[in-house]
Amino acid sequence: MIDTFGSHLIEKYLRESRFRYLVDEDGKFILSFRGDEQTPAYLVQLTAEGPQEQLFCIRVSLPETLPHTVRDRVEAFTGRWNRQKWWPKAYIFDDPDPDGGGAIGVIGESCYPLQDGIQWDLFVTLADTTIATGQQMFTDLIDELTTPAIDELETWFREHR
Repeated sequence: MIDTFGSHLIEKYLRESRFRYLVDEDGKFILSFRGDEQTPAYLVQLTAEGPQEQLFCIRVSLPETLPHTVRDRVEAFTGRWNRQKWWPKAYIFDDPDPDGGGAIGVIGESCYPLQDGIQWDLFVTLADTTIATGQQMFTDLIDELTTPAIDELETWFREHR
């Protein structure tokens, strides 16, 4: 059976998955996941977008921005992720830092055109795998940022000879 897509289908998915969620003033469903030793904390936004709510969009992000000083490494990571993984698409945005240092954010996004509806099991699979892959993207990003860059290692070796 094909279900008509809309916000009601997202809400059904969240209820049946037993996720605790919030709905913001724009009708976006927001999930917050805690981190642990292996996984960073991350946020998930699920929306029905477009004039007839025909696009199912899932955006995964970190709850905090990153310092502008790591931008080159983040750009290299997102470029590599987008070439190798294809989804969710990773992109970077500038976020004004109140301290004046500048900050960047990273979002993983997948949007699915569902104007013709979708079978329930496929919808659940799309949502589950997109959220899990977004979480993996941020796990990989944090791993990359906590591993010293080659130029940092070379500088350290030169200074400690």
